[in-house]
Amino acid sequence: MNELFLHNRREKISAAIYIVTNLLSDNEPLKWKLRDKSLCLLSVIVLKDIEELNRLSFEIISIMEIARYAGIISKMNHSIIVAELRILIEYLEKETKAFPAINNVLSEEKLPVQKLLKGSLSKDKDEYVKTDTSSRQSTIINLLKNSDNLNVKDFAKSIQNCSEKTIQRELSTLVIKGILRKKGERRWSTYSLN
Repeated sequence: MNELFLHNRREKISAAIYIVTNLLSDNEPLKWKLRDKSLCLLSVIVLKDIEELNRLSFEIISIMEIARYAGIISKMNHSIIVAELRILIEYLEKETKAFPAINNVLSEEKLPVQKLLKGSLSKDKDEYVKTDTSSRQSTIINLLKNSDNLNVKDFAKSIQNCSEKTIQRELSTLVIKGILRKKGERRWSTYSLN
């Protein structure tokens, strides 16, 4: 397991959370909750506490969701931090599969990363991006070359063996990368090429 990668990723996520929460009032409880969890994330000993690292990542994502829906944190800041956390979670998933001894110690109930992501939200398509993710993203782009303003259900008809949630994450990734443009919210969202 690349401890330097994990340390750098956790350090950047914690710094980003501190920068974003600087904009919040000191009276806002979520400010302190996010900062506390980000410091915990940074202090986790990697291999020994991989379960805790995973749990903290999910917890921060949940708190970020609450903050975004409450209008406390901007959609852009939310997207960036959550994308980085998902890259971290996916990396943990990849590494636990690479080391069978870790898999024997951690059951699927204790390590639910498999349920969160099947693809990466990486902006630079580094070694952690899975081929199925690239394939799904390519399919999405090709569908949009033929037709504009498609929704998740439209993509689900052409992309097999993955949930609508997974397709939604792929679409969000492509929006963050600037490849797609999103119109509307929630189930009324449609996508087109930039």
